[in-house]
Amino acid sequence: MSPVFTHAPLPENALEQTCLQLDLSRANTTLREVDTADPEAFRIWLEAELKAHACTWAFGGYAEDRALYQTSPVFGAADDARSIHLGTDLWMPAGTPVFAIGAGTVHSFADNAQTGDYGPTIILRHAPKNGEPLYTLYGHLARASLTSLANGQRIDAGQQIGWLGEPTENLGWAPHLHLQCIRDIGDYRGDFPGVCHARQQQLWLERCPSLEPFLQGWMGDVRRHQISLPT
Repeated sequence: MSPVFTHAPLPENALEQTCLQLDLSRANTTLREVDTADPEAFRIWLEAELKAHACTWAFGGYAEDRALYQTSPVFGAADDARSIHLGTDLWMPAGTPVFAIGAGTVHSFADNAQTGDYGPTIILRHAPKNGEPLYTLYGHLARASLTSLANGQRIDAGQQIGWLGEPTENLGWAPHLHLQCIRDIGDYRGDFPGVCHARQQQLWLERCPSLEPFLQGWMGDVRRHQISLPT
């Protein structure tokens, strides 16, 4: 994917700062004490974790099995909710600029305004000289990101396409970018599943390959999230 994707999705000077590889999986028992559906409560928890690890921002989440999706009907009934995260989350303040990681065109965009969904979302299509096209999805943006777009519009690598949204814009999530690579987008437009059922994870993870190896090329010191496991 390296010839297709050449630019950082967020400001390089911010990505170079010490970051925390966050753990939002079921294994992180400290999350049981946090109302992850409350953006202010989650913000306070995240800021405390960043301070504890001496970091300025956080990332992670690809292929992570998360229990927190049980709080939103978007992901299905609580006892059978989708839980495997198909993208990478980059947690930075609202208003942070977002850039296209590769040259392409606007495939589609939408404001997915359901509780727990992406909110404002942009999908770009990238067509390498050899091979099948790839798509990148940018979720949890500010609504202003959608105002000057048109389907088919040419986008350069590194071109700013938007900003991270406030919780009021991205349906209750604390500010972050959900970045996802998609091989086969099918008939989806302006939206694409960012979470799948655990029983289908092999199929969906092949359809949505990880961008974390690419992203780590832009990062400075990465510190792993130290969590408390049950004894």
